[in-house]
Amino acid sequence: MARLKIAMRLLLVLVVTVLALTVASALRLSAQESLGTLHAGWNLVAVPYTEGEFPLEQLVGVEGARAYTWDPMKCSYVEVDVLEVGRGYWIYVEQPTALRLKPQLKLLVEEDYHDTLVKLLNRANNSIYVAMFSMKYDPDDEDDPANDLIEALAAAAEKGIHVVVVLDDYPSYNYETAEHLVAHGVEVHIVSARETMHAKVVVVDSKIVVLGSHNWSESGLAYNHEVSILIRSHSMAEQLASYIVSLAAS
Repeated sequence: MARLKIAMRLLLVLVVTVLALTVASALRLSAQESLGTLHAGWNLVAVPYTEGEFPLEQLVGVEGARAYTWDPMKCSYVEVDVLEVGRGYWIYVEQPTALRLKPQLKLLVEEDYHDTLVKLLNRANNSIYVAMFSMKYDPDDEDDPANDLIEALAAAAEKGIHVVVVLDDYPSYNYETAEHLVAHGVEVHIVSARETMHAKVVVVDSKIVVLGSHNWSESGLAYNHEVSILIRSHSMAEQLASYIVSLAAS
């Protein structure tokens, strides 16, 4: 009897997987288009292969939605609130609604930039690319928020993550920051050219981009009015990482 139950569960997983992949093939549309309609009740869907992971609330524009996926370790369905690409899910909604991929953008206003970026840098797994006009390391000031970001780069490099930083040569303190980062294994390039390297871009793991007006200085992170944006996009992240590499080679 136990073997029969296991066989039935495996058969169910196989059927759900085949159906999910079939649905996924039919729903591979651009991120700006509707993926289809969810009917009231239970719906079998799959997140198409685009980029990244998607919170349920971004895909379903109604309250009370629930999503479940098969967990082979537990041999049962588990509720989730983040949907991964290419996987099948049972989604329950109380009323019909469209299933859409909304742009994964987040505004980072004032101190939100520092708080969000520290977490991203600490969670990086593979690579970090930074192009920053002003990056001021001040070890004598424990409250300087720029130190948090700079130390996060140093810690990432020490863990074996590939970290590349490109700085402009105008603020003289960039050289002191560069020395500190290089001592921790960060690859640093200072651009000396007629054109100012005025970009403020961070690329994490070739899938997340943070860009805007924030410099990595105490004034830029704590006192000035600054606005940046976080974008989850594999293609854009790769383009900007390549751009930063080109700056390093200039």
